[in-house]
Amino acid sequence: MLTKKQPARLNTQKAADYLGVPKTFLERDRFEAGQSGTPPKVPFLRFGRRTILYNVTDLDAYLSSSRIA
Repeated sequence: MLTKKQPARLNTQKAADYLGVPKTFLERDRFEAGQSGTPPKVPFLRFGRRTILYNVTDLDAYLSSSRIA
């Protein structure tokens, strides 16, 4: 959950740490979405060619949707 000290947007490495997954999981998710034309599993923001950020609320929603039981 978002705390006062935590920014509302995280870069790829920090988003991966937040989710508890390897950075390559998010990179592969973006790549596969771009190749197939489908939305990524984890929504992200792209600024220019290199800057990728993830909203913490989107990360929380992904975690909630991935929960089993």
